[in-house]
Amino acid sequence: MLIIAHRGSPFKAPEHSLAAFTIAVMEGANRIEMDLRVSRDGVIFVCHDAYTGRIGYPNLTLSESEASDLDQVRLENGEKLLRLSEVISWWQQLPSPSNSLRHVSLNLELKISSSQIITALSRLIEPLSPSDINSIIISSRHTSALIKCQQNQGLSQIPRAYLWESPSRKNLNTLTSQESSDQIPHEWLVIQQRMNMVGSQIIHPRAIDWESSLGWRAKAEGYLVYTWSAMMDQERQQQCSLWHHLYQLHVDGHCTNCPLEFSRFLRQKMIDNKINTNSHH
Repeated sequence: MLIIAHRGSPFKAPEHSLAAFTIAVMEGANRIEMDLRVSRDGVIFVCHDAYTGRIGYPNLTLSESEASDLDQVRLENGEKLLRLSEVISWWQQLPSPSNSLRHVSLNLELKISSSQIITALSRLIEPLSPSDINSIIISSRHTSALIKCQQNQGLSQIPRAYLWESPSRKNLNTLTSQESSDQIPHEWLVIQQRMNMVGSQIIHPRAIDWESSLGWRAKAEGYLVYTWSAMMDQERQQQCSLWHHLYQLHVDGHCTNCPLEFSRFLRQKMIDNKINTNSHH
């Protein structure tokens, strides 16, 4: 199961900072997830919100600001607000075990669906090496953004992931890994429709929404499933029960706010499985 670091390691350093990304890699992350927005003059920055006030100062609206002004924004640890080009340069300096794939991959989430950000992203991706390009996925909750990526010559070959969460908020206590039903859930029909629409084989569902009735259907269709936890999902408090639920559903990876703890959880699962295997021989 992939350990996907949600905005880096956001409880150890400011989200989307080089410090948070570096810590996440040290904690065992296989993939770094980051949110992308674009400045008024077409430069991509790494930022979740439409404005910078929650994470730094001064408070600027990204879509209304020039890149030179956004370069002046400082995060809590003194780092600057990152351009995607700066993150890629940092990423390319990380050790790589082979010529075909990087040790740590990137999950680029498009927070908007404008043609401007698609064009800017294509320009950044185009000069990358094949090993770099093979180590990137693009995700979004906006089907229009994913369709534009599919239609863009420079981005069409990069895997696209549809980000999904249930319109009816669930609680982890209501989920079960043993549930099965012959009735097709309405949510699954919606997911299938969206996946076909954007030409994707990867789904990014919110972890607390991912019931077994959806999980086994996704596996039957051959979809890759990378769940995610929002910052307010209390993952730190519920991590054992949440991660066990996802492990039982055989998801392919989880985008976590706690990469170190999740890495330890997976290592313990591997140890437990070996013990159980040996005990049966």
